[in-house]
Amino acid sequence: MKIPFFKYDIFSLQMIIDFINDQPADTFILIGHTDSQGIKKANLKLSKERAESMKSILIRDFGLNSEKINTDGEGETNPISENNSAFGRSMNRRVELRLNNGEF
Repeated sequence: MKIPFFKYDIFSLQMIIDFINDQPADTFILIGHTDSQGIKKANLKLSKERAESMKSILIRDFGLNSEKINTDGEGETNPISENNSAFGRSMNRRVELRLNNGEF
C-alpha cells in the first residue's frame, strides 16, 4: 500500500512518533475505519488491514517502537461523515490514533 505524505504530514507524524516513543508506560492503538460501501465483514477486515499497514509504515519509516502500539479495526461502524458522497466516504476511510486506555 502506497500512502502519499506531504512535507507537513511527515513533520507532524514524526512529532507524534517521538511523543509516543517518549511515553514510558503508555501504549497506543491504531484504529482502522472504512466507508459503508461493500460487505460489513469485508469492511471490518479491510479496516484491520488498514491499521496494520499504517503501523508497519510508522515502524519502518518513522522509527516507532513496535511495542508501544497495537491495532484494531471498526469497519464501517464509526463514520465521521456521510457515506452518500465520494467526499464523505473518503473521510470515513481513515486510521485514528488513541491512547490504549481510551483517553486519546
